[in-house]
Amino acid sequence: MKKADFWKHIELSKRSDPEEHEERLVKRLSKLSPSEILQFEKWWTSVHDAAYTWKLWGAAYSSYQTYAPTGQAGGGRQTGIQTPASLLVGESV
Repeated sequence: MKKADFWKHIELSKRSDPEEHEERLVKRLSKLSPSEILQFEKWWTSVHDAAYTWKLWGAAYSSYQTYAPTGQAGGGRQTGIQTPASLLVGESV
């Protein structure tokens, strides 16, 4: 599996609700061979590990400060907490 294939699976399963996204991704991956699933997992780990940089954590922190729940820094525009990995795949948790 090439990196472009990995991202294609992410994009084609993407939904605004993270749980729906996960369900659709699992359904897509269940149709792959065991070898392809392992290759997907290697890309997943690579992207996840790449997310743990100071720059990306800084962006996640900045996003949280901007969109924090009412009563916290930035107050009132909560769209979810952005973690470094979620910034890479465009989701909030």
